Amino acid sequence: MNKLKPGLISLFLMLLLGCSTQPEIVIKTEYITALPPTALIQDVPAPIWNGGTNQALTHYILLLQSSIDQCNNDKQLLREFTHERFTDAN
Repeated sequence: MNKLKPGLISLFLMLLLGCSTQPEIVIKTEYITALPPTALIQDVPAPIWNGGTNQALTHYILLLQSSIDQCNNDKQLLREFTHERFTDAN
């Protein structure tokens, strides 16, 4: 019986230790970089002033307005791109 006690105590302690350990939880974070399309981040060329008449000035103003409209359109597309990325991620 004396030889059996240390074996039973060891077995009992091993069983208690087995029950007290918790499984290891591994959390892995993944970062995905989503870049906007290249066409949306390119510069819009500024129109060149090449005139001295009122008609040339009117034409230049229309070209400037067209450039601003193109920039605003690119910004709108970037907002849509960002919205799509954030709503798809959630």
